[in-house]
Amino acid sequence: MRKLSFNSFIQEALTYSKVINADTVNGALLFASVNDWFVNNSISTTDVIQIADNEAGIIIGKGSIQYKYSEPKMMYQNYEGHINFLIKVFINDNQLRVELTNFMHVVLSVFDDSNSLGLITTGDVYTQSGLFQSILNNLWSDIKAKSEQFSKGVFNSLEKKIEQKKDIKESKLYDNSFS
Repeated sequence: MRKLSFNSFIQEALTYSKVINADTVNGALLFASVNDWFVNNSISTTDVIQIADNEAGIIIGKGSIQYKYSEPKMMYQNYEGHINFLIKVFINDNQLRVELTNFMHVVLSVFDDSNSLGLITTGDVYTQSGLFQSILNNLWSDIKAKSEQFSKGVFNSLEKKIEQKKDIKESKLYDNSFS
């Protein structure tokens, strides 16, 4: 008898991550900088820092971005809503690892909840099949592309924030050398 493996059907949650080096910035200053970034770069009005542990060097927050299909086609408007996600920042001396994960498509409350695509995974196509499969696959690809674009923006923003801290720290060192 042949065994059926369900592992081939398991898909992982879509995740984007990046390591950001901060050669001259220690963990405490990085933690303060990232915490400040969360406060000043509100990803949405519902951002909430879930965990901020300086000793463990981790900050985890929730975020949400508005979602509307890229092309203004009437058949896609029932899928307008939000893409909710988690952002995790792991902080060590001289570097941090940023991870955006658990992207979840949720439609606006005026639409039927069954139009929500739910957890966005690494799968190339949407898992359900049926009459609207091509529409759902187009939405799936669009949501993944927008999630990736948004993640790159977050990485760039955090890199700039850390670069500013490095510049400030270096200028203070330079200024103090003449005191």
